[in-house]
Amino acid sequence: MSLTLPVEPDGKRDVVRKDLVDAIRDNASSLSKQEWIKALEKHGFVVEYFSKVPMYLLHPKHLIEDKVVLGVVKIVKNRAINLKARKRVLKIR
Repeated sequence: MSLTLPVEPDGKRDVVRKDLVDAIRDNASSLSKQEWIKALEKHGFVVEYFSKVPMYLLHPKHLIEDKVVLGVVKIVKNRAINLKARKRVLKIR
């Protein structure tokens, strides 16, 4: 199971959170490695191994799996004709 976002040291945490919220227009919050482990253990999971992997938010294969073809078409269309949407997509990448 991979559930992590790259998080900078605490001094930059608010900056990372603000950038994430601005880019995806959602009140998202990153957790540190220790916060993920604590949250999982609180709900009965045993963490045996922890590693970080890239997030493929805009990778075509993952978009199709997540949004299905019609959702991807809508994203591509919005990116092509909507300047604000294009800027948000480029910011996420």
